[in-house]
Amino acid sequence: MNTCLPIGDGLGFPDAPSATARRTLAASRSPSDPFRFERELQLVLAGLNFELSPSAATVVGRREVRVGTRIPDLVYVSFQPRIVRDLWPKRASYRHAHVLWLLRRDGALKEEAIASKTYSRLDRVRSLVGDLLKTGAVVCQESGYLTLSQAMAGISVEIYAVEAKLQRWRQALNQAESYLSFAHQAFVAMDATATPRTQAVITEFESRGIGLIAVEPHSFEWVVRPTKHGQNVGPESEYVIASAATGAFQTWWSSR
Repeated sequence: MNTCLPIGDGLGFPDAPSATARRTLAASRSPSDPFRFERELQLVLAGLNFELSPSAATVVGRREVRVGTRIPDLVYVSFQPRIVRDLWPKRASYRHAHVLWLLRRDGALKEEAIASKTYSRLDRVRSLVGDLLKTGAVVCQESGYLTLSQAMAGISVEIYAVEAKLQRWRQALNQAESYLSFAHQAFVAMDATATPRTQAVITEFESRGIGLIAVEPHSFEWVVRPTKHGQNVGPESEYVIASAATGAFQTWWSSR
């Protein structure tokens, strides 16, 4: 059964209006009033608590994240157990993330194999590995193989990506599906007055594993719950995790 949940303070995104401002916005509109602009819908979304990971120790979020060529309206990253920020280099790059992803996927690799898999020079790989050894994200075994440290390997992370649209549900569905290249779950958030609810549309969302919520000024409703996809999505997901964990771009990432 679908559940309507009230708007809460959510993650308190830095560039979103305050809780008081959101309540004022909500009070000025009735549930039958459509949102006038996507920006208005996005600002309301930034104040929602979707309860995606109730058991997570830490959840951080960011609006309009650029991941490759894609820019989801919202991205949430949940961590269990609590983030140990020092595990990642303070200036973690995509190259650091790619090394971590390879070790997470393959288990153990030598520097030469990492250089081959990333099409990088060996000296550059050694520099990246050196950064990760210093933080304790990676350990070097007596055999010369590199593995993730117990602390890094024991982190459970999930990434959620949201596409907000006033209309054009099919376009939103396609965009949300593209986010699965780095996210474990993705869903579409739409103005409740324009959210499609026919069985054919619901079936299409379900078949593609994408969630759908209908948003009103005072609440939201799950029409379709998203499906959880693979744990180790790709190097882009590792980069999003590293950025969220280190608080990179402090003006953007916000912790619950």
